[in-house]
Amino acid sequence: MDIGNKEAIEKALTDALNEMIAEEQSEQSIKTNCVQLLTAVFQKLSYSHPDYRPAIQEASKKIVDIYKQRNIYDLLNLSNELANHIVIRLTSKNNDTILKQMVELIHRNYNENLKLETLSETFNYNSAYLGKLFKNYTGEYFNTYLDKVRIDKAKELLQQDLKVYQVAERIGYTNVDYFHSKFKKYVGISPSAYRREQS
Repeated sequence: MDIGNKEAIEKALTDALNEMIAEEQSEQSIKTNCVQLLTAVFQKLSYSHPDYRPAIQEASKKIVDIYKQRNIYDLLNLSNELANHIVIRLTSKNNDTILKQMVELIHRNYNENLKLETLSETFNYNSAYLGKLFKNYTGEYFNTYLDKVRIDKAKELLQQDLKVYQVAERIGYTNVDYFHSKFKKYVGISPSAYRREQS
């Protein structure tokens, strides 16, 4: 929902409902779980997008209608309708708002496998064009910006009692050697040396 991918939302909701059916949950239990799921997602969106709280609150009021649905298809349709109500508002934006959203997305999900190509598909932009817009907006290329956010987080984590490979994993680098080289590139010293220097 955060990036407005309607197909992904529908798939996630369908998968969640199919999982509940496979677990042979009761009708009441499925409805309650759907209400809790949507409520949690809406609360998270309300926190990360304060400007859209009125639209989110409007959709939230209708969540209780899930209990009135007579079958799984109606329940899924209503869930999608409520999610899409918010998505339409989140995605009817200009370039600056989309770029701001991308920056927020990086800061919240730096540990995930974020790629400009994937985001450009999601936002329905040509990746080269979106990359150029991003560079103009932030002053950095997408991958460089993502690396810098990760390295800043790594600096915080290195001052805790985590091993270097654990820090690498937590910030989204699966290869510890790659993390070493990135850290050294941006900080000038190895992660271990940085930790020693800080302590």
